[in-house]
Amino acid sequence: MIILKMNKAICMYDGSYIGNSLLKDGDDLLFINCIKSLRKHSSCEIIIYKTNNVNIDGIKNLNNLTFIEFKKEDWNNKKMSSRVNTVYNHIWNKNDKVIVFDVDMFFLDNPFKIFKNEFDYFYTTRSDIKTSISPINEGLTGFIFSNKIKNFYNFWINEIHNTTWEPFKNKKFNKNKQCGQQFLCTVYQNINNLPEEINNMKFFDATCHWNYTTVKDNFNDIYNKIKNNLVGVVHLKGHILKQNKYIIEFLKILNID
Repeated sequence: MIILKMNKAICMYDGSYIGNSLLKDGDDLLFINCIKSLRKHSSCEIIIYKTNNVNIDGIKNLNNLTFIEFKKEDWNNKKMSSRVNTVYNHIWNKNDKVIVFDVDMFFLDNPFKIFKNEFDYFYTTRSDIKTSISPINEGLTGFIFSNKIKNFYNFWINEIHNTTWEPFKNKKFNKNKQCGQQFLCTVYQNINNLPEEINNMKFFDATCHWNYTTVKDNFNDIYNKIKNNLVGVVHLKGHILKQNKYIIEFLKILNID
């Protein structure tokens, strides 16, 4: 049996951006247009884990989308560990090319271009890496599925629940926050001295070109990056830039539809 290599992208969303709307109750412009922007640039299968309050009317007719519901109680107070577990437990095929992404971003180019490089797993360093405490932002990561990736995620999950790796012990995290991002930061900062369980992994830094975050909620910076197509992905971190009054301005120059 021949198993074809597949491009796949996976995300999780609980409807937490609903309520920013300036238009009508229930609008969810950021989530809906994040998915639309990815579809514009890639024909990949988009796997969306969602809670039942998420309205998918704006994207349900897009091709090659898979919706999987999860219970909010399985997410509350353990969001980031749930994300890691969900990616680990999802059924992948050998050699699947997988992107794991947040839904508070817009794709300006095809992120699967990253896979022109050789690696097992990629992460993205921050635009402000020289001044940030955390060099990695977990908003966009990915891998080529194999037994090595399965073992990597297994080690990651075990470390979240029973931390034995000394550099990771020194990080501030819990099951709800930072347990994913700080683990990847620890990998990045100890890339030449990794634990035996994961030292056969080849990591790649795709850089902030594929996960660009601004500092101090700089609307003009993000607007300029979109208008002039200066990066592959813009990531609207924080609460300010997620407001629909800003999303509407971004959408005017994104030309997603």
